[in-house]
Order: sequence, then structure tokens, then C-alpha cells
Amino acid sequence: MASFNNVTQKCSICSRVIRTKQKFIECLTCGRRFHAVSSRVKSFDTKVIAKRSIDTCQNCLEDSLPFHKLDDFDYKLSVLKGNNVNDRDMDRLSHLKFNPFDADSNIALTSNNENLNYSTKINCDYYLPNDFSRLMKTANIANDNIFSITHLNIRSLNNKLNSLKKLLNSLNLPFQIIGLTETWLNDTNDDSFKLDNYDFVNANRTSRNGGGVGIYITKDMNFKLRRDLNTNDENIMESTFVEIITPNKKNIVIGVIYRPPNSKFDLFENEINQISSKIDKENKICYLMGDFNIDLLKSESCCQIVILLPNFSNN
Repeated sequence: MASFNNVTQKCSICSRVIRTKQKFIECLTCGRRFHAVSSRVKSFDTKVIAKRSIDTCQNCLEDSLPFHKLDDFDYKLSVLKGNNVNDRDMDRLSHLKFNPFDADSNIALTSNNENLNYSTKINCDYYLPNDFSRLMKTANIANDNIFSITHLNIRSLNNKLNSLKKLLNSLNLPFQIIGLTETWLNDTNDDSFKLDNYDFVNANRTSRNGGGVGIYITKDMNFKLRRDLNTNDENIMESTFVEIITPNKKNIVIGVIYRPPNSKFDLFENEINQISSKIDKENKICYLMGDFNIDLLKSESCCQIVILLPNFSNN
């Protein structure tokens, strides 16, 4: 069970004093403490309480996540990248740790917890398609020396295929992996959506319309299907996984995941836990992408992100 408090300290979530002998949970990243049982931390399940600690708390996320808790006006200002923004508005956004006005902003996330193995540098730059295209032209990046991945929530591949082709052609980077969510395909038409020089792996809904996931993989890559990792329960999550074979290196597991907006988060969390545990045991590189339907601009989503983060910290 959670530790008992022997030192007077305020809960970092509800700001009330954690009284002597009250159970508390401690954040291993920032050292803050908060009540083990509180209406403000209702998303923490019994596993977190039993562990007596959590790797990253809501406060850490509020300090680190891009655009967290911005209102609509602030968000619109931020994506302008400084164009026609006055000094007062720049000051309003200066508190952002991920600052879109600073093109060289690299954020170091550190922790005393050796299991919280995040990358020490996070590049978080934002580009419109034309900006990205110009970057690729001037960066002189050799396509054979990089591993490139992109994801789009396509919302009907049938209606957006031509738009997808135009977008990809405009970016000046032939992505090796293209993940898609909400393909809205069915088993009778999924052979009609091929891209030149790509293989297509997908999983469609069977009982109702919508949903669906897919992965385009360049034909020069050797891969195998990982059906053992797939979960396709339309009430929890939909996914498809492949493993890229890389001789003399660690193989790369690629997963595309779609979580329907009204699905129960605890069931989704359980599926993610099982998948990540299996991949961890295989000692392979893993990239997960998709649409988890978690709104980072809503404070109540923080606890959900806190719970999921440890699953993405090792690979």
C-alpha cells in the first residue's frame, strides 16, 4: 500500500496538507507528494497506489507538454511561430517549455529514477508542409541514412488517397513508414489503396463503419507481420504491428494504434501494458504511433498520460 506521511507537506495536486499517517504517493521525477486517495487523482488505479510512487506526475507534465492548458487564443498565437505577434503576447507564451518561437529548443528531461529512461533531448519543432519541404531541400539529408516515419489520422482513405499522394510528393522526403488511423476501409475494398513502391498492411473493422488502421512500408524493407501483438476490439483499441528486419542490428517493431474516443481508458491501458511488456522482453527497438484520443489541452487528461508514459520510456 502507499506510504504513510510523517512530515507535514502539502499535496501538490489539491494543495491540502498531507496529514500525519495519511497515505501519499511520491513523484520520482520531481519529488512532489500527493494524497493516495483524492477526487483529483481518481484516475490512479490500485497498481499505482500499491507501488507508492509514480514516475512522472501531473505537475511534471504541466511543465513539459507542449501547449498544455493553453486557451484557444494562446494556441493560435503559438502556431503563428512569431509572425505578427506583439511583445505582450510573446510574454504570455514565454513560459512554455516547448517554445515554438525557438527553433533550436531542445528540452532535456532528467530523472533520478533509472527506469525512467527518456531520451535526454527532445526536438519539438512544428512545420507546415511547405516549411518541411524547404527544410528537406536545404538540409541535404541522405535518404538512405535515416529512418523516417510519419502518421496521419486519415479519416477515410477512400476519400483522401489522392490528397495523401499529393502531400507525400510535396514533402521531399520519401517516408519509409506511413502509419494511418481511421482508414474506414472494409475487407472488400482494401486492395484498392496501394501506393507506388509501398506494401500495405492493414486491419479493418468488421462489425460497424469507421475506425481501421494501416501501415505503408517501402518495398525495399524486409518485414514480417506481428499478429501476436495486434488488438482489434472496437470497444478498446484497434492496432496492427510489423517487425522490420535489420541485419546486424536490433529489429524494429512498428505499431499503429487507434483508440476510439469513448472507450474505457483502463482497458486500453491494460492492452498497452501487455504489448509493451512483450516487446521489452524481446530487446527490440519499438515505435508506436496513432490516435489515442487523449486531449493534451484538458487537465483531466494528465493522469492518463502519466499512466501511459512508462510504457514508452525504454525503447
